Amino acid sequence: MDQDEARARRDEGLAGLRKMLPRRYARAEALSYRLALAFFDRDAATIAALFARLEAEHAAIQVPGGLGVPAWLIAKQVLRHRYNLMLSAVEAASEQRVTWGQVVHASRKLAKLAPRAQRAGLTRLLGGMPTTSGPFDPVLANSVPDPVQVLVTALFTAVVAARAPVPAEAVRRRLLDPVTMAEYTALASRDLEDITDISDQDARDLLATAGAPQDVAGGPQDPPTLLERDLLDAAKRHLRDHPGLPAGDALLDEVALLVQSASGRPADGPAAISDPAILRAAAQWLIVYLHLAMDLRALPPSVTLPGPRPGQEVTHAKILELSELLHEELYPYQVSRHAEFAQLALKTIQPAWQHPILAYLLAEAAGWLAESGHHIDQKLWFTGARAYLLPMNPPAEALRLLDYDRLQQRADRMPADADAVVLDPARPESSMWYGEAITGDPAAMLHAAGALLAWLFEEPGVVTDPMGKALAYSKLVTGI
Repeated sequence: MDQDEARARRDEGLAGLRKMLPRRYARAEALSYRLALAFFDRDAATIAALFARLEAEHAAIQVPGGLGVPAWLIAKQVLRHRYNLMLSAVEAASEQRVTWGQVVHASRKLAKLAPRAQRAGLTRLLGGMPTTSGPFDPVLANSVPDPVQVLVTALFTAVVAARAPVPAEAVRRRLLDPVTMAEYTALASRDLEDITDISDQDARDLLATAGAPQDVAGGPQDPPTLLERDLLDAAKRHLRDHPGLPAGDALLDEVALLVQSASGRPADGPAAISDPAILRAAAQWLIVYLHLAMDLRALPPSVTLPGPRPGQEVTHAKILELSELLHEELYPYQVSRHAEFAQLALKTIQPAWQHPILAYLLAEAAGWLAESGHHIDQKLWFTGARAYLLPMNPPAEALRLLDYDRLQQRADRMPADADAVVLDPARPESSMWYGEAITGDPAAMLHAAGALLAWLFEEPGVVTDPMGKALAYSKLVTGI
C-alpha cells in the first residue's frame, strides 16, 4: 500500500469514526489536549493517567468495515494543530522567533515526566533530533503515529506555551480552551455503543461505593461534565458485565484513573485558580513584591541588594545591616508605602484563597525557570530573598521560612528514596519549604513566597521581558 492509499484509508477511517463514535472521537481529542496541559503543569501523575486512557481508547476504537483508527493518529493530528497555533501566537506576542533548538533542548529536560515505560523511547527520539532545523521535524511530521510521537508532540506544545510572555495561569486557560470544546462535543454526542438499558441512578449508586467524587455519586451535576458521563459509563459497563456484583478492583482502578486524568493537577498538589477574584488577588500580591523589587534597583551601590552573588556571604547580621541601610537610603514614605500596600493586599485575601494563591505563585516561579532554562543556587536564592522582606514588616516566621540551612538539614534527614528538596516550584508537595509554609502563619507564607519571586524576577536571565511580565500581571488585576 503506497503512502497516498494509506493516507486515504486513514482519512476514511477518521470520517467513519466521527460518524459512528462521535463521543469516542471527541474524547480522544480532549485527552490529547489535556496531555499537553499536563506537560505544561509538570504533572507526571496526570500524564501517566491520560496516557493510559489514550491506550484504552486506542484498543477500543474500531470502525465498522475494518477501518481501525488508532487513537494515536487522532492525538497526533490535534496536537500538531495545537502546536502550530501556539507557536504562531507565542511568536506574535513576544515578537521573537522560537527556534527548533530551543524547543528540543527544553523538551529533553522534561522527558523525565513521561510514563516510565515510554521514557526511554521518548529520550531516544529527542536525543536523535537535530537542533538546527525547524519549525517542526519533517521526519516526525510524516511518520506513522505511535505513542512516543504523541508524547513528544504534546511535550513540544507545552514547551512552546511556556515561552508565552504572559502569566502562566493565562497560558493555562489558553491550553484549556480546546479541552472545554472537545469535552462539550463529547458530552453532547452519543455513540452507537452507548448503554441505554441501565439507569444513571443505578450507576450512581454503584459509584458511591467505588471512590467516585461525592458530587457525581450524589446526583446529576449542573452543568453536566464529561467526567460525570465517563464515570457513569464505567459503572454501567460493570453493571452490564457483572450484574449483581459489587464494585471490584477493576472498577475502582478505572474510577481513580478517570478522576486523576480529569484533574489537570497532581491529586495531592495545589489546585489551579478558576475564580477570577482569587486570580486577581494572587496577581495583586505578586505585583506588590515586583514593584518593591523594581524600586530597590535605584538604591546606591552601598546597599547590596537584591541579595548575595557568588562569593558573597550574607549572614543574619548582614541582613540587619541591610535593614538599617534601607531605612537610611530610601525615603521614609517609600518604605512605608510598600509595607502599606502589602497590608492592604493581605486584607483582600480571604482565608480560603491563601493556598490557591501560593499555588499560583509557585506555578509562576516554575514557569519562569522552565522558560529560561535557568538553574539557580538555592542557598543564594533563599538568602537573597530575605532582603526583600525587610521593607515589608512581615511576621517573624517569614524570615524563618527563608532559612535555607535549617530546611536543608531537614531534607538531609529524610530517607534517601524520599527525593526531598528544599523547594522545587514545579513539585511543591515534595518540598520541605512547602510543608512548613502551608501549615504555618498564612501571612508569613505569602510574604516568603513573594520575596522568593521578587529575587527571581531580578536575577539576570530568569525572566524574559520583565516589564512585559509585570504589565501582564497588572492587566490581570485591572482588566485593562
